[in-house]
Amino acid sequence: MRQKLINHGYRTLLRLAYPFAFIWWMIHGIDGTKIAVWVNGRVLLVRHSYKVGWKLPGGGIKAGEDHSAGAIRELAEEVGLAIDPVQLKFVLEAKTRTGTIYLYEVQLEAEPAPRVDWREIVAAEFHVPTIAFERDSAVRSYLRHRSDNER
Repeated sequence: MRQKLINHGYRTLLRLAYPFAFIWWMIHGIDGTKIAVWVNGRVLLVRHSYKVGWKLPGGGIKAGEDHSAGAIRELAEEVGLAIDPVQLKFVLEAKTRTGTIYLYEVQLEAEPAPRVDWREIVAAEFHVPTIAFERDSAVRSYLRHRSDNER
């Protein structure tokens, strides 16, 4: 019960802070990374406690961090999956209102069991890519193209 209350407190703080963080990023900029984990034509999507819809795992790149290392780190932080950097394939670089997004993908043979922290991430599941709710048009195009090619 205590852990549920603590997690609820974190989710509340994230929902309150995110709009201000987004404004900060629009003014000062932040580069980020996303990673598409594919298994049998389905992609791993996460639900954040402070954003609407299913999204690819990812997040901000730390100062001095290589964006591929950021993608691997974010995947581990958000859903507990560790991948070999050799498996990682760079897909695209896109300029956004807040900075640059670096998109990577990895193809796995079997669905791993992602874990969530119930604070930032409240769900992680494999879905058809068309349900993803991505803000960036280049990422949406990638998912749509990849979905069309799986048929």
